[in-house]
Amino acid sequence: MNINRAAGSFLRKTAAFTVSLFLVCSAALFFCPGRDLSADVGQPDIPVPALSDVHCASYCVYDKTTGYIVISMNPDDRIYPASMTKIMTCLLSLEYLDTSAKLEVSKSALAGLDADSSLMGILEGEKVRVSELLYGLMLPSGNDAANVLGEGCVDAFFKKYPAGGNTM
Repeated sequence: MNINRAAGSFLRKTAAFTVSLFLVCSAALFFCPGRDLSADVGQPDIPVPALSDVHCASYCVYDKTTGYIVISMNPDDRIYPASMTKIMTCLLSLEYLDTSAKLEVSKSALAGLDADSSLMGILEGEKVRVSELLYGLMLPSGNDAANVLGEGCVDAFFKKYPAGGNTM
């Protein structure tokens, strides 16, 4: 099977799952505006904002049982799939990197991060365990952790598949 075709199929399935999960959660929030929600686990009340207080570039709540869009805003806009990219970075990191190994935070990994980026809070020159970077990637959605892991994955990939090699 062609690797590009397999990767594309995997990404489409991952994207479909992520979007479906987002839509289900969004539908629950939209149908309970202004109410407090709680689970039976001793959790404190969670205030849910009214729809007019939700600010995002695009959303779409689709009712799969009826086939209709319940509510949407700019549903056909193309938006950057940052969270899906981070999930793929996590998967590649788990495949190519040893979680107990340490990676050094490079200047290039921190360069270009916007002032409003979500960050793990790592510093240039710091040596951080891959497992800690994975937590920093997935919990606070740290762009700095994503960049360090991405650099580590690229290095590991080229060590495994040297240029000009026929191992793929």
